[in-house]
Amino acid sequence: MPSPPTAKRPKPKPRATAQRVDRWLQWLPAATTIILSIPVFLLPFLWDDFDFLARAQTLRLRDLLPATTETLYRPLSREVYFSLVNLLGRGSPLVAHAMNAALAASCCLLLVSFIRRFSGTRAGIIGGFIFSAAAGVPLLVGWISGSQDLLCILFALGSYLLLASGRVVLGTLLFGAALFSKETAAALMPAMLAVTVLAAPRSPGRVLKASALFIAVLGVWAMVHPWTHRLMTHKEAGDVNQYVSFRGTGTLGGLIRGLPSLFNVSPASGHAWHIGIIASALLASGVVALGIRQAWLTRSEEVAVTPRNQNLLPIVGVLTTAGPFLLTSAFIAHWSVYYAGISAVGIAMIVAPFLSRASWLVATLFVTMFLWMGVISRMAVVAPEVPAEQNLRAIAPGLQRIQREIKSLQPDLPHEAGVYVYIQAPGTHGAYDSIYKNQPLKVWYKDSSIEVRDPLHLLPRGREEFLFWISTQLDVFEIDPNTLQARSPGPAAAFPEYQKTLRAFALGLAGRGETDRAVSILTGMLQFSDYLKAYDRRSAAALLYAAGRNGEADRLLTTTTPFARKDAISEVAGLIAKPIPGLALDQGAFRAFGLAPADTTAWRDIMSSLERGGYHESASRVARRLLILVPGDLEATRLLGRTQS
Repeated sequence: MPSPPTAKRPKPKPRATAQRVDRWLQWLPAATTIILSIPVFLLPFLWDDFDFLARAQTLRLRDLLPATTETLYRPLSREVYFSLVNLLGRGSPLVAHAMNAALAASCCLLLVSFIRRFSGTRAGIIGGFIFSAAAGVPLLVGWISGSQDLLCILFALGSYLLLASGRVVLGTLLFGAALFSKETAAALMPAMLAVTVLAAPRSPGRVLKASALFIAVLGVWAMVHPWTHRLMTHKEAGDVNQYVSFRGTGTLGGLIRGLPSLFNVSPASGHAWHIGIIASALLASGVVALGIRQAWLTRSEEVAVTPRNQNLLPIVGVLTTAGPFLLTSAFIAHWSVYYAGISAVGIAMIVAPFLSRASWLVATLFVTMFLWMGVISRMAVVAPEVPAEQNLRAIAPGLQRIQREIKSLQPDLPHEAGVYVYIQAPGTHGAYDSIYKNQPLKVWYKDSSIEVRDPLHLLPRGREEFLFWISTQLDVFEIDPNTLQARSPGPAAAFPEYQKTLRAFALGLAGRGETDRAVSILTGMLQFSDYLKAYDRRSAAALLYAAGRNGEADRLLTTTTPFARKDAISEVAGLIAKPIPGLALDQGAFRAFGLAPADTTAWRDIMSSLERGGYHESASRVARRLLILVPGDLEATRLLGRTQS
């Protein structure tokens, strides 16, 4: 009996299969972006993150408007985005990192889509992998403030895609969103015009419409932006800040410093090897090899190439690379690889079409090499003031420890608390810079009314006050401002550090007008050294002289051990090194330490000591005093010339 005929399975449609694989492939570059960013997910909030989060806690609609006190205006990437971080994250850095990672992955997907539109799937996948391998992208995920660059890239790529589809109005609106995320977007306008001209059949009306809309958006942005508004109204624009300012002839130096970052290279000689970065790079390399191999095995869709758009990716890529790179080089003093994040989009557009025509092995080797150059750049040791992943990683443990110990000593702080922190840890770009400049306690305690100051710069009376010091080992100690008793969540307090903190607090009290309380602290402090006892009593006398209470100061000095002249000059230099608001201490310190007010040699020695120590404001003040005593003094004149240049 013949067997029944077996039903034949229909053969899968090659095109449908290719489309499914294509959809799967386009996610691999985005996945690679997240994989390479995994090591930064454990970083806490750092640097500018605290500023933006504190503002988000009290955000009002009027805060979205430009303020004359600000020089950068980025309402979308600062006020709006950090309000979302504050709302969704509830103080969790991990949630914030996940949000930034989602932005980075979205940028990658848009880039793949744009490149694929004009050069096919292979080029799109290659371009996405190149962007994901850029050394600056993980930093943009790990530093929450990197959202400014990510949103700028996201909106710019969205604008490219809309303009390529002929949707000029929506594309222009996204250009505006990119501008209000980061000023660098202004340098992308030529690239957007190129997309408008090259992506569709010739249409002079369409090009004119797009040009008019771009100019209108750029004009509105320039009129409301605080810095450009001051330039256009002929008011003093000044520098954006000490870090961002027009470099003039220094632009060439910026170009030279920044050029290696376009190739994922950091010129640093030292590296801090990180196992997490290396492990994630190994995994990402596997994903890159898998994605490229599969893209070469899958039948790619045909791309309609016309004489007009066949050069679109190279032209737009060059403009996208060069515009932000030139603008950044003209304004940034210390180059970081993350500044090349926007330019990496252009690099991907330039390189991807060429690699898509090579063998899969050549493409894989190129992208993998680019990825590993970025890995090495991420671990480069650079100057502390440079925004770099390694610097974030170096600062993070200390800041996390400080947060933990301060909250152990004070689980809660009252509204409008005045917190005085005396930082004895070395370095100016770690805890010192973060605590005072970025005000992290506003975020740690979820209360923007809390104010942190150095004890030398006390707030007006009326707030509940707390006094801490941070040791050289980053241990945190608290002193009760009333009883002067110290406590710690861990090790015993080091007595010299306790004394230094109280001396700073006493000077701050004197500057606030509480001379009696300051003198009481200095003269009543427990002492184990006759030298330091004499130093504190003479410091108290200096405060009395500064307050015009000469008789009390004279009586105090009659029972105080005198200093040798050399020691007196050294101690006066240390006492007056840091300016204290409300306290003119120089002449009182001279009298208290036994130096004649007209002793020009002493003034000159102190001036030189202050300049060597980096106390330029106080050195200039002493130089002006010396010029009163010795008109035309050469050393004082030269010093003032150096500090004013």
